[in-house]
Amino acid sequence: MNFKNQVKKFGFSLMEILIAVFIVAILALLTKPIIDKQINRTDEFSYYLAYKTVEKMAGQIVALGDPNESAATLLLDEDVKVASNEHKGSFVDYLKEKYDNSPINTFIVSIGTKFSNTQAYILSKFVPKSVADSDFQYEMVTQPWGNWESDDYDHIWLGYQVCKLGLRTKYVRSSKQVKNLVTGANETQYTYYNESHFDNCCGYTKACNGQEKNQAIAEDLFGGPYADFCKDAYSNDLVTAITSQADQPSARSFCEGSFSSHCYDNSSVSINNVNHAVTVEFLGESNEDAEDEEEDDVEEGDLDTGIGADEEVHEAPASADYGRCMISTTFQSASYNQDSEQFTAQRPEFPTSWCTSNGYTNMTNDASPDSIDCVCSAGYVLSANNEKVCLKTCPLKGQLPYAKYVNGSYERECCSTDFDEKNNKCCPAKSSYNPASTQTNPCECISGYRMDNNVCVLENCPPGSQIDKANDVCIVNPPIIKGQRFCDLIAENWNISDSTCNTFQATGNPKMSVYKEVFEAAKGNNNKYLSVSSKSGAFNSLTPNIVFANGLKLWILGDKAASIAGLSYYSDDIKERQNMCARVPNVSTKEACNSTTGQFFCKSENVCLKLESSSVDKLGDARACCATTDMSGLQASAEEAGKDWKTDARSYAIPGFTVFVDINGDKGNGTLWEDVYPFYIGANGVVYPAYPLDGKKEAESVSNLLYTGGNSEKFLPVDVYYYDTDGNDASHRVTAFSGVSYARGACSARNISKYSPYCLNLGKKFNAGNGWTGAGVTGPTLEGDEYIQVDDDTSRNPCDHRNCYVAVRRKMKSL
Repeated sequence: MNFKNQVKKFGFSLMEILIAVFIVAILALLTKPIIDKQINRTDEFSYYLAYKTVEKMAGQIVALGDPNESAATLLLDEDVKVASNEHKGSFVDYLKEKYDNSPINTFIVSIGTKFSNTQAYILSKFVPKSVADSDFQYEMVTQPWGNWESDDYDHIWLGYQVCKLGLRTKYVRSSKQVKNLVTGANETQYTYYNESHFDNCCGYTKACNGQEKNQAIAEDLFGGPYADFCKDAYSNDLVTAITSQADQPSARSFCEGSFSSHCYDNSSVSINNVNHAVTVEFLGESNEDAEDEEEDDVEEGDLDTGIGADEEVHEAPASADYGRCMISTTFQSASYNQDSEQFTAQRPEFPTSWCTSNGYTNMTNDASPDSIDCVCSAGYVLSANNEKVCLKTCPLKGQLPYAKYVNGSYERECCSTDFDEKNNKCCPAKSSYNPASTQTNPCECISGYRMDNNVCVLENCPPGSQIDKANDVCIVNPPIIKGQRFCDLIAENWNISDSTCNTFQATGNPKMSVYKEVFEAAKGNNNKYLSVSSKSGAFNSLTPNIVFANGLKLWILGDKAASIAGLSYYSDDIKERQNMCARVPNVSTKEACNSTTGQFFCKSENVCLKLESSSVDKLGDARACCATTDMSGLQASAEEAGKDWKTDARSYAIPGFTVFVDINGDKGNGTLWEDVYPFYIGANGVVYPAYPLDGKKEAESVSNLLYTGGNSEKFLPVDVYYYDTDGNDASHRVTAFSGVSYARGACSARNISKYSPYCLNLGKKFNAGNGWTGAGVTGPTLEGDEYIQVDDDTSRNPCDHRNCYVAVRRKMKSL
């Protein structure tokens, strides 16, 4: 039996359709928030990716300048550049530099009170019982001061003989009989010397390896505490005395003759305010001891000399008189008689002239007659390099008087740098004296400079700057000012898929160019630049200058058409030529340049600059156009007027490029503040993400009005932190503000001037928890932007009390 239904169903019933629609609606309702959240996260990551891409361009291209151009070429050939915010610091720094240009070498020397009572007087006053039965008397005492042995001299003598004769012969230094351990027979063992034994004659007959010619004499014979007595250890007289002994060295002859007369003859030195007479004598010893020591010097392995049978070999004799050259000092010492019945010590007296009679110059004993305190005579000051010499003061401020030894007496040498004691002259500018140097010129140039003909010249500059040879200083590289050149460099050095760099058109000044369509697209419906009321799809039809391999599109506004609103100044009538700097031709002096209102002479670049007419009424003059900006005049005039110079727009103008990035490529509709965002690439290597300054400032404002781009903690969250120490002085990181927007973080950390519109328009949508509580500063929860605008002692912003840093949080793409 067949029970199969013969009726076929050709569709769904109305009820089935309604149930399906209902299920789809519920699913859509449930998944929409998830989809919207995922889309938002994708946009946030895309914005972060755009920021990091632009940031790398800033560091590698803009901040380092055009590698193919110099500052002079840029200015002379193109006549335009951008404004800068580099200044010279506070007004106090300016005054310091203005009134004290030269570096001051502070040399504080204190002789102190030279309390020099005799041993007898001190003991009688402080321990009288221990010397009650003593009668002090004076006697002459001789003590050894140092010595060198004949072996030392023989070594020097042999070195000069070997090095003087060169490679024509080799010398036998010593020989002795040794027993062959295999045969048992006695054999003669020799020790040979050639130039290699004397460091290839370095320090002997030539200068090399950091040693001066004849330096070996000083090191082997003149070391020790008596070295100061011999004023010229490298003297040719001493070298001649050694080398003239051609047949046999004579340590005695050298000691009692040249060495004694040149270094110590009639020498006297003051030690602890007691005069010591120096004597030199040769003390002979047994030759047997010398022979034993000679044999001890011979080592196994010296037999293999490589001397050919036909080569001339000389026996190197030792000094006939073996012994040592002894340097001694004789001085008057106090002693006492143990058998004396009564102590009769007398207190010594020291006259006013004691200082000058004991080696001091222009100094008197201020503590006469009881003790010694050598101070400068009236009208004299202590020299900077010798505490025993006083000199007249130097006529120029910043110069110190140095004691210069000439013809047996001291003369004044005035130096603004260190004094070269070896050559008795001032060190060149930008150098310091190194007393340990063995070079002819012991003055060493500071870092970044090198010595050239006894002058320290600038050798190199850090990345991002170059040498200004006219002024011998490092100046910041002028940023790339041609939009097309900037575009070309990106195309040449970056991973891109397409580029179009011929979009720039001249405007106003024929040497200034701008991508006019980009400027118009950046205006809002209210005709305001970068307004929150943006034109829908304005960038959609514009050809991008660069299309990166990751799909991001980039447009370059122009050479320096307009900075991000707020980083130089904020103006409703901003124009495409805003803040442009132009060179004034045929003006090469400061006086001629600054005599015209609106112009400024940049000393570091030796050029006169002015601003375009659309900028003059905002920045006043072209001071901010200099690569190394001089703000000193601005600071001084503001100080005199009782104003804060930082409020002037010229003090926070930042040079660089404005670029626009479409963060989702072809997927969006090309609308500003929706998928197209502006970034400002500063010439200082920093990227400043923009935000719409004209958005509503209320705390409840939604993100697409004011809190977007650089002012969104979701798009570009940053942490602001500083370092502090605990009770054990260990440094640790402290978070000041966590997860705030880049703009708020940079303004909070004081990286951007609080007077700039960039920091004045952040809005009130902010709650950072408790404020700063250090240094007696307490208060309610930080809200809005009041903590940014208050930076005095009452500020609750921790960055007004610590050095703060900004760290952009790393974002990972979530799917």
